[in-house]
Amino acid sequence: MTDVAHWQEQERRAAEILPILEQTLVIAQNRNLLEQTKQGWCYWGSEQTLIYNPESEQLSIAANDRSWQLDWHEGLFVRSAETYISDEQLTEFRELAKWLETQENYSHESRTGLSEPQAETLLSNAANLFEYYASQGNTAFKFSPNSTEHFYRVQIEDEIYLISRDDEIGLYSLQREDGAILSVTDMQVWKQVETWLQRLAEQPSMQAPHAAAPYWEQQTIQANSVLLDAQALFTFCEQMGTVEYDPVRQSHTVTIENYSIGYSPQSDVFWLERNDERLVSATHYQQHREHGRSHWHLTELHDLGNISQEDVRRLREWRTWLMIQSELHRERSQQSTPDLSQEQLRSSNQKRSDYSLDR
Repeated sequence: MTDVAHWQEQERRAAEILPILEQTLVIAQNRNLLEQTKQGWCYWGSEQTLIYNPESEQLSIAANDRSWQLDWHEGLFVRSAETYISDEQLTEFRELAKWLETQENYSHESRTGLSEPQAETLLSNAANLFEYYASQGNTAFKFSPNSTEHFYRVQIEDEIYLISRDDEIGLYSLQREDGAILSVTDMQVWKQVETWLQRLAEQPSMQAPHAAAPYWEQQTIQANSVLLDAQALFTFCEQMGTVEYDPVRQSHTVTIENYSIGYSPQSDVFWLERNDERLVSATHYQQHREHGRSHWHLTELHDLGNISQEDVRRLREWRTWLMIQSELHRERSQQSTPDLSQEQLRSSNQKRSDYSLDR
């Protein structure tokens, strides 16, 4: 067989194997058998390991004894001198395909212990959250390159969920990442999501500063917008006892994902940072608090220049979520003390794949 014919045959075999591996990923995901690692989503078999990286759209399967490995990038077979799909391997993959055909994908209903109306309500809330994230330009991920189903990984309080939309058939799904059956407890958690989305929809739309306005004027408008939300978040964490003291900076700080909110008592400066980059600071913080103003509109703003509409939106989302938590805290205060900690404000982004209500 010539080299050209050899590679054509290898690519034909690779094209036959790829959908089999993609279906394997789907079933493994449905059965909570995937593990998220630095390399991507992994399924550890007894003899082979299957890995899919949503970022690079790299799909790989390798023998655990490292005797062989096959790779696809963006759905295309990656050829190399070491690449060789033997007749024996092709037969094994075809047997796997037959076995996969006998497996029923877990439906949404099979992952719930709820009545049909409850399941529909839960699924509706998940669909609304998915569409909200999509409308904000947040990137979803897939479990295989050619899949039409996109996912967001959502952390709500201490629970992690996967919400998805199949773009081909328009159906949504919701499942717990730990594989547990959805219950009435999950209904209560997702009721908060419903309320959160309603509150966000009721708020005046956050219009970007007029493009014709001078840049620093635009920054000042956005700074005054984020400062009030940052103050509300900082105050809430003070009440919950989750503010930390940084002896090096001599500041009281709150960390939410990649944002830091802080107050320096010695200089009476209140500040907001993203990835350790100062976005804005304001002096006379105590004076502002004592007057209880509903808006900052301060002139003594500093460190401006890098505030974005994304910063404005994220702070508004977090503040709205904590307003709901505060209401729940008041409702339950006479019964028990709920665990309303900073954990509710934290998520991973591990990759675009990881969002929480605060993302």
